Amino acid sequence: MESITDQHFENIVFTKDDLELAEYAYCTFKQCSFSKVSLSNMRFQDSIFKACDLSNANINNASFQKVTFKECKMLGLHFTTCSSFGFAIDFKNCILQHTSFYQVDLRQSSFDQCNLAEADMTEADLRNVALSNCNLERTAFKGTNLEGTDLLGSINFTIDPEINKLKGAKFAIPEVLRLLDKYKLIIE
Repeated sequence: MESITDQHFENIVFTKDDLELAEYAYCTFKQCSFSKVSLSNMRFQDSIFKACDLSNANINNASFQKVTFKECKMLGLHFTTCSSFGFAIDFKNCILQHTSFYQVDLRQSSFDQCNLAEADMTEADLRNVALSNCNLERTAFKGTNLEGTDLLGSINFTIDPEINKLKGAKFAIPEVLRLLDKYKLIIE
């Protein structure tokens, strides 16, 4: 596999034939579209994606090591199928609706000001992860490890304390009261 290092890609609409199967290190992708493109078996290391559209891209066995996504649209991605080796991603102000992190180890990742509506965090490992200022409307948390997770400023979540690990997780008031939703309490 070819190695592409320290390259800048801007305003490119990639198709399945445009993107070379390679290892990309220290690269920047700005305002590029990867929508419905296969990134399978590619490796991205120490790279940045800014204002890119990766919606419905195929990321089967793709490797993301120390990759930052800023202001990206990433609808319907299945991080479940990515390579777990060295997996470390930072998401800043990204749209991650309908994205699956089922059973993904996210301990080397962070989420800041992201829209994760209807994402799947079932059985994911989010220990000590920053999941701050995010919209978590209808995001699935079942068997999820959220110990030490920073959820300050996050809104619209439904997290059942009985089926998720929450020891040391950080919540803000009044959102922390959402942990009681299943009990149908009247809190005044």
